Amino acid sequence: EEVFQVGWNPKNETILASCCLGRRLMVWDLSRVSNVMMAENIYHDEDDAPGEKASKAP
Repeated sequence: EEVFQVGWNPKNETILASCCLGRRLMVWDLSRVSNVMMAENIYHDEDDAPGEKASKAP
């Protein structure tokens, strides 16, 4: 599902919420996610990963 809005909790810097077009609201607590897990999942596919294309940006 396509995410159309993301927002941080103004009172807790590790909590964020996202909502998608399928009318689903997800609340994320980043303090419960390990750094390794975040690094592995930060890119969803090769087009998102940094590489030659990113370094050639104007």
